[in-house]
Amino acid sequence: TFITKKWFKGSYYNLNDNSNIPALTTFETEEILKKISPFEKITISEKLKDQLKFPFHIYWYYQLKEKYPDFNSFTNIVFYEILDHFIQEKVYHSNYATEKNLYCKKLIQLTNFGLKDNIVLKSDLIRDISTFKNAYMELLADGILMEIKQYENGLSLEYVKFVQPHVFEYFLFLELLDAFDYQLNKNFFEHINVEYFNNPSRFQLLQWALRFSLRNDNFEAVGHILGLNLTNYEKNYLIYF
Repeated sequence: TFITKKWFKGSYYNLNDNSNIPALTTFETEEILKKISPFEKITISEKLKDQLKFPFHIYWYYQLKEKYPDFNSFTNIVFYEILDHFIQEKVYHSNYATEKNLYCKKLIQLTNFGLKDNIVLKSDLIRDISTFKNAYMELLADGILMEIKQYENGLSLEYVKFVQPHVFEYFLFLELLDAFDYQLNKNFFEHINVEYFNNPSRFQLLQWALRFSLRNDNFEAVGHILGLNLTNYEKNYLIYF
């Protein structure tokens, strides 16, 4: 909040993105992709192309192309891989990894596993913030968490939330896994499909679950996912994913 008051807004400023870095244009994104693989015609989904317009995602995409040069997809599986690499480096393989993970778990729990608003009062975290201040400050600096100020009934209240909904859904999926003792059974997937019906996180949770199942060679879990009451579009998308 203090920084946004002092921030020179320049020719571009987007309060919703909490950024004064303009997103790349479609042309600029395509030019960068050409330079990453100059002798290859890269075909990626339009959704992924939109996500790569935010410059810091390009770095992780480049790393994936270096590791898997022949991999392309028309679904957004690539963006899920980018997010996983981002979180692994910024949370699990960083300083204060244990404390950072505890913050992320606490936030998910305070949102009632994403069934309430995805923001929490900073005062609900104040004891943890005072104990693990360095970890909290790094989560803010690395673009994992952000603070926002809202005025309610004449009072100024501070809230904390994940900067990106995709990161929120990543940790939400992990908390659901933990709540079900990592048992990827029919009950687990029915819980997601029913409890998160009409929730914007529902389909993303199923994609995280599918990715996790395949990475652990759990094809029984894949069968449970595809056996859910899904629309034809959802089922076909998950198969391509």
